[in-house]
Amino acid sequence: MTKDQKNVLISLLGHVFEHFESSIFTFAGAFTASYFFSQDPHHWLGHYGAYIAISSGLFLAPFGAFIFSWIGDHFGRRPALILAYLMSIVPSMLIPLIPSYAQIGIVASLLLILVRIFQGLGGSGAFAGRIVLVGEGSPEGRNLNMGILMSLGFFGALLGTGLSYVFITYKIVSWGWKIPYFLASALGIIVLLLRRHLTESSEWIEHKKNKDALPTTKPSIPLIQCLKKFPISMFCVFCFGLCMLTPFYYSNIWIAKHIDASSSASLLYTTLAMGLCGTTLILFFWMITYVRPEKMLALAAVAIFLTGIFLLVGLQSPFPGFHIINRLLVALATSMVVPPIMLLSHQLFPVDFRYTGFAIPFFLGQAVGNGPTPFYAELIYRHTGSIHLTSGLIFGSALILFVISFVVKSQRKFINISVVDVEPKT
Repeated sequence: MTKDQKNVLISLLGHVFEHFESSIFTFAGAFTASYFFSQDPHHWLGHYGAYIAISSGLFLAPFGAFIFSWIGDHFGRRPALILAYLMSIVPSMLIPLIPSYAQIGIVASLLLILVRIFQGLGGSGAFAGRIVLVGEGSPEGRNLNMGILMSLGFFGALLGTGLSYVFITYKIVSWGWKIPYFLASALGIIVLLLRRHLTESSEWIEHKKNKDALPTTKPSIPLIQCLKKFPISMFCVFCFGLCMLTPFYYSNIWIAKHIDASSSASLLYTTLAMGLCGTTLILFFWMITYVRPEKMLALAAVAIFLTGIFLLVGLQSPFPGFHIINRLLVALATSMVVPPIMLLSHQLFPVDFRYTGFAIPFFLGQAVGNGPTPFYAELIYRHTGSIHLTSGLIFGSALILFVISFVVKSQRKFINISVVDVEPKT
């Protein structure tokens, strides 16, 4: 097995773990929130607690992205990824050990949010590190490897929501909702044990050799250099993070809680959506070999817009099968938007700024947009009383991605022309 293949294999397992673990709370958290939060209808935590905990995993993600991208661009992808794995896996083991709200009151809520924050700190660095490491692997298999990586992420999430569905629905034991967390922890330990087999990416090693051959230059901060030289690229990646999963989070978390018939039905629909998304992702990653990524991004934006229309029609005139069809349409649009975003994010920066250029703006966008999507929807609903107005989150995402698809086309040409300018001068 080549070193690139080893890197891909470990990255795949890490991706499965991260999405397995995060989906347990992200998509089932709204139904297990009573364990950690007050259920007093007059207490603000009763309305917003679960949504705050869901989004809190991304509160410090931009800071984690800053830390690990600096390590990754200065010292290599391998040390950054190993450290990020440690910081993301250990907190996930603590969640099922936190006492309930009934036992320690609001301290349980605060502990959960604190653990989720530190989990996001490491998770952002681990996710960005995997994308960069796989993207810098052999060019022949890059698209397929990236497709498998992202696909297995959704299948990992499917495993998390599927197990949560079983243990929440059938109540095998009173603490059954904790069992998926214990299984995720076991997978996380396996990933940690395999970390010693990670190797540095060939592209970064080649870049480091060329850089070391030049006269010593004053160390630079990659973030500052990115902001100076590639501000438009960083803005594009910020928009990617802002919008990529907004429709998915909106439909499978907020709509799931307010519209679906029951928690068990909702988790079942989400599990099916995960399965469709994971399956079709590979198809769209294969298609992007023949379709320019910015063109597929524009088409994906149109698909997201159409899912929003279907949602509005379904809410106004409920018909049998609306819930599951809505989830599947959103899953299909999501699987279409992920490939161009992942590949364009990798192509918008030269190798010495790639980790930073992708990680920081992407997770800043995630913290501002994707993660708090259910919270925004709840806020809109509580202040307006209209479920229909919350669908603006879907239409806004579609519009932003459609506009950005035209911006990245010109920006890719700029990167190809100016990449030599970012190398140290002799």
